[in-house]
Amino acid sequence: LGPVRNFDVVSGEFIQILHTGSDHWVCVSNIGCQPFDVNLYDSLYQDVICQEVADQTNDLLGGRLNSLNYAPVQQQNNGHDCGIFAIAFACHLVNGGDPRKVTFDPSRMRSHLAECLRNGKMNNFPVF
Repeated sequence: LGPVRNFDVVSGEFIQILHTGSDHWVCVSNIGCQPFDVNLYDSLYQDVICQEVADQTNDLLGGRLNSLNYAPVQQQNNGHDCGIFAIAFACHLVNGGDPRKVTFDPSRMRSHLAECLRNGKMNNFPVF
């Protein structure tokens, strides 16, 4: 969304990868939620939702965000896999899956993404 934050989905379902403003990426989506509620898919769970993510999500909904809720998802085991997990969560949602119900195989995630980009088609990431 960048500093302008002029993207407004207001109606319909969305999946969006957001930067927290401090070296971290997350995925948000309102798929399966009540109107103006959004799930936060964060592979580096923290007990406080970043204000930047809340602000960006609110902007996506035209200022009508009701609640931003943590979705319990797989956690990364290091300090640099948040982006690949955010992409994996988004792909799983786009393809009709629920990222809360899978365990991705981190050792295969980057090569899978590279293959998807080469083939021009995003497929669900490898799971155990």
